Amino acid sequence: EGELIITEEALKDSASQEPEPPYKLEIDPNTNRATLLDTNGTKIKTYAVGTGDTTGTRYKKKFFTPTGTWQIINQHPYKQIEGSFGPMWMGLNVKGYGLHGPHAAKDVSETGKEFVNEGFVSHGCIRFLEEDIIDLGAWLDKGAEVIIKPYTTRPQHRGPLKVN
Repeated sequence: EGELIITEEALKDSASQEPEPPYKLEIDPNTNRATLLDTNGTKIKTYAVGTGDTTGTRYKKKFFTPTGTWQIINQHPYKQIEGSFGPMWMGLNVKGYGLHGPHAAKDVSETGKEFVNEGFVSHGCIRFLEEDIIDLGAWLDKGAEVIIKPYTTRPQHRGPLKVN
């Protein structure tokens, strides 16, 4: 009487599977993947992204995405028109860089699920597919941490390993 028995199965059933805020984003400019993580480091989802044109094929000059740990300092919706940041801009605390939608229709592959040129399409910002940047905006608030991993590969066309 008055005895409580807790089984392993009951503990597993009661454990929440819901992601825990605050959320952060980890971007790998080597693979052009962005991973949304919760406070415990649990992966919530992965997005295809476009990063700096390290090949120099798009702009005739190489551009790198700034590596390091940054924060989102603002969020602005944009009208999705050719050449805009639409449908959303999330500025980072590294001047002139942010997360945003595709700049041009030609940046997105025919499948609509990836970026062309293996995703090396920007001047250094991180480009997301339209539906993905909208989805991400629902997870990340002003102040959210954005970690951009260092470049780890150095093929001839990619340039230096470290970007300041």
